[in-house]
Amino acid sequence: MLKRLFQIMVIMSLITGCSATKETKETFHDQLSQLELSVNTGDWKQAKEQVKKIKKQYDRDLWKMQLLGEDNVYDMIPTSINQLKAAVKTQNRDEIIKQMETIKSYLSAIFGNQNK
Repeated sequence: MLKRLFQIMVIMSLITGCSATKETKETFHDQLSQLELSVNTGDWKQAKEQVKKIKKQYDRDLWKMQLLGEDNVYDMIPTSINQLKAAVKTQNRDEIIKQMETIKSYLSAIFGNQNK
């Protein structure tokens, strides 16, 4: 009975974990899309707020990234977020796009190439 319960718990953990990683990656991508929209419309105040949200999301989900990814990958995300913040502050669209794509590539390396 105990063995069966353990098996069920492991299966549930795997199912829940897979869903959580997909949600995390989707949340990051949604926030990056919102940032892109703000930049494209020239709403720099909103863009700054979006970068703050991305940083908070990173801080909140760091533990998931530590479990799933190599430390040299998830440790680079804060650097890209800081460079993104500086690019938004100077309204440098090319650098913003570069850093957004860099963050997306790190997320793909950590969470895998899911559909979003």
